Amino acid sequence: SNSGWYAQIGGQRLESDGTRILAGQDKSEKAGFDQNGFNAKVGYSQENHIDANVEMSQYQGTSFFTNDYVTSSSPRDFKNQLINAKLSYTINNNLIVNAHYGNSKDRQNIPAYSSYYNTENNQGDVNLKWKFTPTQNILVGASYNDANYQSDSISDTDQSITSAGYYLQHQFKTDRLNTQVGVRVEDNEKFGTHTVGQIAARYQVLNNTSVYANIGTAFRAPTLNELYSQWGGNTQLKPEESTAYEIG
Repeated sequence: SNSGWYAQIGGQRLESDGTRILAGQDKSEKAGFDQNGFNAKVGYSQENHIDANVEMSQYQGTSFFTNDYVTSSSPRDFKNQLINAKLSYTINNNLIVNAHYGNSKDRQNIPAYSSYYNTENNQGDVNLKWKFTPTQNILVGASYNDANYQSDSISDTDQSITSAGYYLQHQFKTDRLNTQVGVRVEDNEKFGTHTVGQIAARYQVLNNTSVYANIGTAFRAPTLNELYSQWGGNTQLKPEESTAYEIG
């Protein structure tokens, strides 16, 4: 760390012999696991002005698992990688811009069955927070996600879904009363457009006592892994929707 710049790096080695516990298994065979990995991060920070960083982690190795619950085992080679970039920039005392980009990859290969599945996600988000009075602020932003799934176990070996989200949130905060109102529009390429929202409030009755209540709706689309995974994917899955109430 020096003059606002900072960096860190780390590594990992993990091994496990494993022990077979199912009836009929050859106890001389080990169901092991081994993994090597590293992580690195570099960034720059200037108090009340800018905070930016980029980090990356990668782990790869081999996992031996029981396939038919008797004696057969097949190694699964895996490699996971994650990249994150974040930026927070204070334009002035009342305006802050935040941005984020993330890329995640999960590669798995089972040589004994000439089988594989690979997933990749690209995510981006940018928002602006405006504190227009001492007690109120508004947050407005947009996000984007591009998901990809590849496997030899599905008829079309390459599937993808994109989605975009747009959101607006208002917060009010005093010594006694806090409120929050938000709305989000999610536009999913496969499952259409959905709007969700939340209203919440908390009131400080006494120094040690407060009352609160909130109501919110939610929408969650099935992931590509849930739709197409060779370990239980279901292409008939529908989005989940919910409404939640809370008082306390």
